[in-house]
Amino acid sequence: AMLGATVLALIGAVASVVLAAAMILGLAPFCPFCVAVQFLNLSLVPVLLREGRRSPRQFLSDLKTSLFRRAPAGGSDSTEARWRRLGFFSAALVGMVLYQWVFIEFERFAGSAQSDFDPQRLLSEYRTSPLQEIPVDADDPVIGPSAAPARLVVFSDFQCIACRRFAQQMGTLQDRFGDRIQIVFKHFPLSSKCNNLERDLHPDACEWAWAADAARRQGKFWPVHDAFFASEEKDLRSILNALAAQSGLDLVRFDKDVSADATRAKIRLDVDLGNHLGVDGTPSVFLNGHRIRTTRMRSIAFLIEHEL
Repeated sequence: AMLGATVLALIGAVASVVLAAAMILGLAPFCPFCVAVQFLNLSLVPVLLREGRRSPRQFLSDLKTSLFRRAPAGGSDSTEARWRRLGFFSAALVGMVLYQWVFIEFERFAGSAQSDFDPQRLLSEYRTSPLQEIPVDADDPVIGPSAAPARLVVFSDFQCIACRRFAQQMGTLQDRFGDRIQIVFKHFPLSSKCNNLERDLHPDACEWAWAADAARRQGKFWPVHDAFFASEEKDLRSILNALAAQSGLDLVRFDKDVSADATRAKIRLDVDLGNHLGVDGTPSVFLNGHRIRTTRMRSIAFLIEHEL
């Protein structure tokens, strides 16, 4: 039983390492509860090895003996050996079945969430959302004409994983609606350095916002926007050096602009507007002044079609 439990713990530990790596690399959102579970998975292996009083080498030897013990000279396996194998494989089977059940249930839930598309509910929520006045001026990064019948205003944070996914899918809206849509970017860094937050959720978010606005002053906002959201690099300067080589970003001017009062004031203006509108997370999306409570592209595209 101890051997079986240790093997299952080892499998769980490997899975935990993979999942933790996915969060570190930004392939999955950060989940404090998941981190706690993964820590417990990893801690379980040394605990079981210690309680079983086995070194890793002894563990492998005992496992081999339990699974592949040869029959005694007299003939068939002993009753004890048969029961040992039966117990081990029974425990392994139960563990695999439980894991498969959890996996299937998760996939079923995720699949139902993906297919949860209710046009009537979407329209009802959109129509009952208060109409907000959202000013757009010459300093706002925009894609599309100002006369477009649909204006999408996005409050975003360059350190936000959900914002990264949204930004990478935003091109589908441009391809589909062309000049009929205007997309406006507003900064809302989830950092107490430039936002009135009780918790500093993304400590470096303000620096990245200042950098993006400094690049905007050279007409390079959208290349920087795409590079920030596409890159796994955590060092801001490394990304900027690459952009300087690729898009001609003037780093001397950039260094002056990034600390300029006008740059800080622009970010503060966006943040104050977001707080006034009740923005409580990123990305927050407004379509023609109405808040959209979803970031799924299918739902947003449906509402844009409705506005057109």
